[in-house]
Amino acid sequence: MTPVAKEKVEMASFLSGTFHHVDVDRIEKELLDLWQQAGKGSDTDEPSVTRACSITFILFTSDPDAEIAAGDLLEDVTLKHPCRAILAMALPAKEEQLEAWVTARCRMIPGKKDKQICCEQITVRWQGEGTRHLASVVSPLQLVDLPTWLWWQEAEANKENLGPFLPFVERLIVDSSYLDNNLPRLFDLREVFNRLKEGSAMFDLNWRRLLPWRQAIARSFEESLGILSLEELDLISSVTIGVAQPAESASKGYSAQSLLLVSWLASRLSWKVLSVKKNAENEVDIVLKWSRKKIDVALRAVPLDNVTPGTVCFFAADFVGKTKSLVVMQKEGCPGLEVDLVEKSEVQETLCMTEIPAPQLVVDILDSPITGEVYAELLELLCELAGNLK
Repeated sequence: MTPVAKEKVEMASFLSGTFHHVDVDRIEKELLDLWQQAGKGSDTDEPSVTRACSITFILFTSDPDAEIAAGDLLEDVTLKHPCRAILAMALPAKEEQLEAWVTARCRMIPGKKDKQICCEQITVRWQGEGTRHLASVVSPLQLVDLPTWLWWQEAEANKENLGPFLPFVERLIVDSSYLDNNLPRLFDLREVFNRLKEGSAMFDLNWRRLLPWRQAIARSFEESLGILSLEELDLISSVTIGVAQPAESASKGYSAQSLLLVSWLASRLSWKVLSVKKNAENEVDIVLKWSRKKIDVALRAVPLDNVTPGTVCFFAADFVGKTKSLVVMQKEGCPGLEVDLVEKSEVQETLCMTEIPAPQLVVDILDSPITGEVYAELLELLCELAGNLK
């Protein structure tokens, strides 16, 4: 095979998504050579490939079988947000080994025949102890003058494993639902949040999943909808939150997501935590206080199969002097959450909302990376609640 023919084969392989094994010290050089070959791949003066990058996006995992699944996740992200995608893998091992691969992720440009828009993926796989060595390899691969995002696909979000990445990451994506079986780890999450460099932000997929619930509850008190008035917020006397759990197991009736919802209510309504207790059924009773009034919050297990355990699936609030409860829930055939005032005797749990896949949640965050002080407040309350459930 002639050198020219070999270059064309390599270019076609690269653009088709095939991974090329490269020397770790020559990742940038190998990518540059491959992109230059791709730019010469057209028979016309106009290049057939347009390279696009708006961010550096890192996906971290320690799952040895994650390469295919993680590649699919990155493809979902890069489809809408062209970027330099880096799959950073840290696999615990006694013998140290570091390897790297590169490929392109391309799609056709609508209305332009034989024209593609492409971005790149770099896979760095570290076998050894810790993550410091891996972070030192990934750090120089950031694109200059573009924000760096890190999607941390791990439950262990502490300074030992996540810490080496914090100095060069501007946007961190985590998922507190991983901590349902180890709520004390929420304190690690808070420590990581506090260690982010100035101007950085953290996004929690679990918090994003609650967006429909937060919107539905908040809008219930908009007088234009005719359900409740803003003044009636002060009349809330008790709240019940249903938490999906497998029907055939004796699972706990609480989760990080349900505690996040309680934290949001408490932070927005200035409720203070008085007590947090688990009852005999491994469910949670919380007593909050506002002014001289106490508000009882109950987290209850709802037996539902085919639903991710820990998912909020039901919300009800009772009011002083009212015989009806505000209920937010999913009903069969309803595309979103339904909000209604019903007699307390008629309150019942129903379906859970259709779950939004994690890549879509990440894309939603990339579309609208709104930051603020709300989540910082929630983390403090979340840790206060979780600290009583050890």
